[in-house]
Amino acid sequence: NVAEPDTRHFLNFDVYTHITYADLETLKQKQSTAKDEYTTAKNYTIKRGDTIFSSNAIIIFDSLSTVSDKASLNLGDKDIAVKAHLRALDVSNKSYSAEPVFVIRNNSVQPVAAKVDGLGLQFMFWKINPENGKVDISLQEKKTNVRDYIVMQAIIFPYINVLWTGCLIMLFGTLLSIWERIKKRK
Repeated sequence: NVAEPDTRHFLNFDVYTHITYADLETLKQKQSTAKDEYTTAKNYTIKRGDTIFSSNAIIIFDSLSTVSDKASLNLGDKDIAVKAHLRALDVSNKSYSAEPVFVIRNNSVQPVAAKVDGLGLQFMFWKINPENGKVDISLQEKKTNVRDYIVMQAIIFPYINVLWTGCLIMLFGTLLSIWERIKKRK
């Protein structure tokens, strides 16, 4: 990345700007990916009341409950299912809910993902630790959630015209004094 400066001149100040950082490779890769792809999962071990931060929301783990309606998840009578209640708050304080399900079927864990389409988030509930009351939840974000950024530096030079006027007056005075000395020598 090379700085390409730009200036704007006004009556009482000048503005000098240039871009100091822009990740161009990431931008090219992002344009080539599909819109529904998720980033790699980030695992969190949390307990009731803990928060998780994503790029566009704060997720709060409220509670756990057993799933009473096993037919909606196509579960058998011997299957065990526990639901995690998550509340997501976006930057405008709008609340969303997600309920990933932890299923034990035939002595194996089969999590059921929960998506929050409004925020582009997906949650998976992987593990329950009854000793300390913590659970393992993974969070994935859509790749389109990650926003690109650039770093731009702007410098304002107030009353820069006064400086240039002073320089010109000094130059004019120097030339005038040289002219007078030459005149006196002749």
